[in-house]
Amino acid sequence: MNKNLIVSLVIGVAILAMMSACTPQVVEKIVEKEVVKTVVVEQTKVVEAQPVIVKNAWGKELPAGALPVDKQVLTLPCQEGKYMDVAASFYDASKSCGGVMLWERLVMLDENSNVVPGVADKWEQSADGTSWTFHLRDGVKWSDGSPLVAKDFEFALKRQLDPKTGSGFTWFYSDIKNAGDVSEGKVPTDQLGVKATDEKTLVIETVGTIPYLPQLMAFPSSGPIPQKMVEEFGDKWSIDPKTCLTNGPWKLAEYSAGKQIVLDPNPNYVGIHTPIIEKLIFKPGTGTADFSAYQAGEIDGMFADQDTTPITPTDYKMIIADPRLRRELYAYPYFATRYFFINPTVKPWDDLKVRQAVAHAIDRQALLDVIYDGLGSPAYGMLPVGFPAYKPMDEVQKFDVKLAKQLLAEAGYPDGKGFPEITLWYKNDEEAKILTCTMVQSMLKENLGINVKLQPVETKVFNATFAKGDIAFGLQNWEFDFIDPSNFLNVWNPELGRHKEWNNTKFNELTKQAGSEKDPVKRLQMYEDANKILSEDIGGIFLYNWGHAQMWKPKVMGISKDTLGFMRVPYYSLGFHSLYVGE
Repeated sequence: MNKNLIVSLVIGVAILAMMSACTPQVVEKIVEKEVVKTVVVEQTKVVEAQPVIVKNAWGKELPAGALPVDKQVLTLPCQEGKYMDVAASFYDASKSCGGVMLWERLVMLDENSNVVPGVADKWEQSADGTSWTFHLRDGVKWSDGSPLVAKDFEFALKRQLDPKTGSGFTWFYSDIKNAGDVSEGKVPTDQLGVKATDEKTLVIETVGTIPYLPQLMAFPSSGPIPQKMVEEFGDKWSIDPKTCLTNGPWKLAEYSAGKQIVLDPNPNYVGIHTPIIEKLIFKPGTGTADFSAYQAGEIDGMFADQDTTPITPTDYKMIIADPRLRRELYAYPYFATRYFFINPTVKPWDDLKVRQAVAHAIDRQALLDVIYDGLGSPAYGMLPVGFPAYKPMDEVQKFDVKLAKQLLAEAGYPDGKGFPEITLWYKNDEEAKILTCTMVQSMLKENLGINVKLQPVETKVFNATFAKGDIAFGLQNWEFDFIDPSNFLNVWNPELGRHKEWNNTKFNELTKQAGSEKDPVKRLQMYEDANKILSEDIGGIFLYNWGHAQMWKPKVMGISKDTLGFMRVPYYSLGFHSLYVGE
């Protein structure tokens, strides 16, 4: 063999050996006449990199594109109450400061308000329809690791309905046996139809066949309460991280009144609704500076709370005109009704024609267009569009100036002559309410010649005056608590709701009978008929079903979509559990 060729082969073998020192090799023999040389041939092996699975404090895998666990933090605005204890008094608690997130209920609501398992993994109604039994899942605990039992739910409901607690939300549980008598102090709390038959079983007796009782148990005020903490520390038990025992995925980590409220992971959470966000920081305020804080990047979102949408009409118009901000806006229709209530036992409201005239003199679409830029729908009855038992009733309280003038004349006030000045009460806590009342004041003056005196007051003053029955004409809201027509219509039954002055025997009978009607078709028809009676007799003057709007920074992902295709974060349900911070 040529010497040069041999040298070349040797050099080549050496180089190949060095290049493949750290890789798998295949050895081949090259035979050329009498010379045998070993050549090492490199073989490339492709190894796919395995993705790193990142899990949070609850062992839940973070979605692709999520920031690291320590970045799963949201800072949000809220309105602070007296304490976090929503099961003591829903109206007085810091519910928007995370109060509704700390305690998991027997059952929960998903993003479409469907009932899903919570602490209870199964439940059933009795054969005669007069009770519900809930079965707790195994191993549920408080945040200190102690066992959570059915008795904790029994204690919570009895405490809330005890008049000594002063809940103000007792009407919500009027379907539970003896709830009314217990809340009025007529019978002791041990006669309330709620009983833990063992550590894992809770039985709730009802006043009739109540098909929607699980929805009541899914409401934030229906969570369990640690009796030992309440008895030892009183009302302040829920604002001290050391004593605030929770059973939801989060626990109270900090409560600095007026500054910030922080929720951290509850290491003893035993449930199926594990979130992705690990820390929630709430910044208490009045709500008036929330949008400015959002624009400055101080908070990550603005979400709707009870009775209000956090984005004012003025801000809403500015947002939809701004290409960048509009992409961060989530606007959607909502099951909510704004209306005027009246006292038909006092003049001039005791005349049906007067009530009808005022109802026909209000341009509802104009209210929506000016205040909400068209977001929402005109209301002519209490039930919102799309709600069970809703039926269009445009003709009943439709906008018709000619008819309104005629009715007022028939009532003895042609062109408003001789009509007394009326006072319109409303809460001054929201721009939309102020605009609604000032616009209606102008409409009634222009269309009927009626003078309306506006009486804006703080919420506490309004509620106290309303409770005493001293408001003859006022503005109110109602947002759904659960998907059932009773939730809207029972408000107008003096025995079941908050309005006591308007009292229609037929309406009262229908709403009471419908509550225990087993036939779902007959039941809905009863509520449909009741809604029509309420509208025709002008128990209330219905204005509009407004929409809600939220703002979320682009980094906030996992926002749920409902069956109608609208994206939003339903705060009172499991909406926050799907959120995460992304790129």
